[in-house]
Amino acid sequence: MSNDDPEYSKAEQPENVSSEGLGHQEVEQTTPLAVEVPRHELIMELLPEAQLHLNAIRKWTQFFAVLGYVAIAIFLIAGVVIFAVITELGNINGIEPEVIGVIYFLMAALYIYPVAKLLEFSGRMKKSLGFVDAQMLNAAFKSLRQHFAYVGWLTVGLIVLYFLIFIGAMVGAVGAGFGG
Repeated sequence: MSNDDPEYSKAEQPENVSSEGLGHQEVEQTTPLAVEVPRHELIMELLPEAQLHLNAIRKWTQFFAVLGYVAIAIFLIAGVVIFAVITELGNINGIEPEVIGVIYFLMAALYIYPVAKLLEFSGRMKKSLGFVDAQMLNAAFKSLRQHFAYVGWLTVGLIVLYFLIFIGAMVGAVGAGFGG
């Protein structure tokens, strides 16, 4: 609410503050700007500009979700090709092709959940903006939170894995240096 809003009454303003200086002066004692209500009853109004921003975000998340599904398909196709074709060729630099194929399948499996949550966010956000549905908006943000929580934990796990691989490589290099 702004100070120019006709619904913004003098009773809602903090004491000792004029409309012109609201929020710009230090106030010794203030009264609440709004009546406190239980958290689950709190209602927030989205401005039209915020709705436009959310719609733009929705479009981008849908775009990235589609790209994610394309990447998953490429990982699966690469895994199948490696199993079917390259397995016949034998070892590649000492690595079995089956191991590489399994890595591609694992990468595809790891990406399914966050991509699905991103697409779910996009669809729910579209419905919430179209029907002005607060419950659907809440569900959309829940999907987005789940997406980023998964990506965050996956990132932490990969950093730990890279660190362990680095330590293993260093130990292997030192051991090879002493062995021969």
